[in-house]
Amino acid sequence: TSNSAPKDTISGILAVYDLEGGDTVYVDTGLYTTPQDTLVIWSRSGDATNQLTIRGSTNFAAGGTIINRGSLLAGNDGFEVKASYVTLRDMTVRGAYQGVYVDSNISVRVERMMLASNVYGVAITNASLPVVRNSGFLANEFRGVSIGSSVTSTVENCTFYANKLDVVLHLTTSMAC
Repeated sequence: TSNSAPKDTISGILAVYDLEGGDTVYVDTGLYTTPQDTLVIWSRSGDATNQLTIRGSTNFAAGGTIINRGSLLAGNDGFEVKASYVTLRDMTVRGAYQGVYVDSNISVRVERMMLASNVYGVAITNASLPVVRNSGFLANEFRGVSIGSSVTSTVENCTFYANKLDVVLHLTTSMAC
């Protein structure tokens, strides 16, 4: 897409374009309320040498990029990432059951994100090499970060405040904090 014909949702870009490793989707400054999960499926994966990156605005003075899911009911996630080698960066996700749900993949990164007022900030299951880095977790009703049945997981340089539980690991091996 171009500046003269931008898409109004990330899902719209993921549905139309054949994205792959090395591609970056830039999301402009603004509040985006979405009635459905932003699903990143396996066919939109990066590869071991090049991540697919979805990057929000760094114009924090103007509010940055805010994804508002608008429902805390189970199944209403901000991002549902089933693809491998994907980086989510520089966005706020709020009002979701799971701000970011990472499932059955390799090397997904959540960097410089704010996960606020969700039930779970980030939930990771059945993953290898997931990374949550330089992110904030504010007032998530149940957990800031939940990692289950995953290997070689990393959570580093994160800030947690007013979550019921900050980080929960279950059936997970090789955790680095």
